[in-house]
Amino acid sequence: MVMGKEAPRISGLDSVEGALSTVEQYFENGWTDGLPIVPPTEEAVERMMAASGRDPLEVLGVIPPRMGVATVEAVATNAVMAGCRPEYMPVVVSAVEAVVDEPFDLRGLQATSDPAAPMIIVSGPIVQHVGINHGIGLFGHGSRANATIGRALRLVLVNLGGGHPDTGDKSTLGSPAKYSFCIGVDVDTPWVPVHAEMGFEANDSCVTVYASDAPRGNNPGGSGDMEFPLWILADSMSNLNHNIISGGHAVVVVSPLIAHKLSEEGWSKE
Repeated sequence: MVMGKEAPRISGLDSVEGALSTVEQYFENGWTDGLPIVPPTEEAVERMMAASGRDPLEVLGVIPPRMGVATVEAVATNAVMAGCRPEYMPVVVSAVEAVVDEPFDLRGLQATSDPAAPMIIVSGPIVQHVGINHGIGLFGHGSRANATIGRALRLVLVNLGGGHPDTGDKSTLGSPAKYSFCIGVDVDTPWVPVHAEMGFEANDSCVTVYASDAPRGNNPGGSGDMEFPLWILADSMSNLNHNIISGGHAVVVVSPLIAHKLSEEGWSKE
């Protein structure tokens, strides 16, 4: 285990006015994604660290391009700022560990001119345990877990990795997915869960990260022969981002209604 240094503490009045002052201070210092943050008081950060079950000074990795050290404490601080509940912290920690894994190439993602962002895909019992949206509107607004877990990772990329637009983040046009990008995998899938396909047990809880453009929606309808939605999907996938023309992967999210009808007609995930 690699140990890091304690994060600096905030100072100021612990009151509503003090909180508003802290929010403005974070804006002035560039310690935000452009939205107001939750002031990371010592008590709030301590609760977040305790929920992780990890040593606060454990180093999870370094965040390019600034190469800031991502300790559990630093990640907990950003999770508080994002508005996370303590029970979300294990998911946030897993997401950070996933993006700093060398094959993910976080430096390349931060520096690319493409409008890509790390999409967090959460699967297993933890989805229901902490209330991650895995159904209607899962890519949209309305779920605190999805919004704040995704935002916590973004704040880590900004505050520890220096991923500010045009300096550390070179995306030409950016993307709304860069604010928060977190979804849950439906627990009522007719097929093998995504993490089980990767070698984990079906009852495990897992986090997968994927460098993704903003989602592209297709609405083929849910009635009639299910081969038609597959043709619509295939046509859409034939002209995805140019980066995938010569290889790579695509994430396909199928609604539960379509998935179950496909399964009933004998279609496997493959």
